Amino acid sequence: MTEYNYDEDVAIDPDNILEEWLELSSKFFNYAKAIADIEKEVQQIWEKKKTIKAQLVAEAKEQGAKNDADREAYYRPHPEYQKATQNLIDIQHERDLITAARDSFYRKEKGLEGASVIMMKTELYMEGRKDIQIPGGKRITSILKDKKATERRSRRTR
Repeated sequence: MTEYNYDEDVAIDPDNILEEWLELSSKFFNYAKAIADIEKEVQQIWEKKKTIKAQLVAEAKEQGAKNDADREAYYRPHPEYQKATQNLIDIQHERDLITAARDSFYRKEKGLEGASVIMMKTELYMEGRKDIQIPGGKRITSILKDKKATERRSRRTR
């Protein structure tokens, strides 16, 4: 199975907005395909688990299990059944993670749209840029400082 870097795939790199936008649909498709592949695997594991249960219930009946509680007490702690159950839990967890990452691409798309609008406005209305580092290694452009300074200068000249 392919390894995914969920945090990296859904994060937005402010220095590469165009590249992020261009890669978005292919990443979305890769995650959608992975979900379909995992869903197939979930069904296969589920069927295997049901087969193991049926075999163990038959064994329990042969050994004298008289009711459903006796049969369940036989198959539930059985190592084969436990392994199949754990495999199903693991693959469902993986499916849930990939689904959450795929769904976050909708939010990433909106974030990229918003970032591109902000960047266009910034480029149009600012002559000089001042970069500010903020926690997490992100960089923003100081718009408000320059805008306030420009407003103060224009009020003085009136």
